[in-house]
Amino acid sequence: MKRLILAVSLVCLSFSPVLAAGPPAPTCEGLDLLSTLSGLHSTPELSVTRRGGRVVVTDIVRSRELFTADCLGVHPPALLPFERPGRDRAARSLVQKDRDGAVLYTVSATARGATIWTFAAGAFAERGLHVASFDDDDLTVTDDEGALVFQRQTSDVGALIEREGRAYGCGCERTVAPDGRVAVRPL
Repeated sequence: MKRLILAVSLVCLSFSPVLAAGPPAPTCEGLDLLSTLSGLHSTPELSVTRRGGRVVVTDIVRSRELFTADCLGVHPPALLPFERPGRDRAARSLVQKDRDGAVLYTVSATARGATIWTFAAGAFAERGLHVASFDDDDLTVTDDEGALVFQRQTSDVGALIEREGRAYGCGCERTVAPDGRVAVRPL
């Protein structure tokens, strides 16, 4: 019995670095959300970590993960800084200010599965950033001036549509039909 426990313990220890690293990054094709977000920079209050095909944005002061981005989308943390509102309730928001009292970011959540982050223009995102992520994996990223940074959505017929703004990438739309056909056109 002791040998069995020792053997199981050794096997678990041998896998622990693999498990700690998290799941492998998804294999992606198409427009590159991560390169589109390459303009984000760490500040004394916000950390931008790039590793393993992911970008993680963290509020350093409050030890709070804000979101993770990979080529498939932008994902909120398992626990938001507040409870998501119940059905037929108004969105809930948190306005986080910096040490000088200026708005650093706002995070909001709706009962229907949307999570929205808004960052003021500054050192973190030169032109500001507005990220809207939905529980059906659709997402829209714009800057403070409303210019398209990146968008991904699935149409009613099942086509994947990605758009990248001209100021941030190709200025094009890429559509992948349910049968796998790919079409690219300028915006």
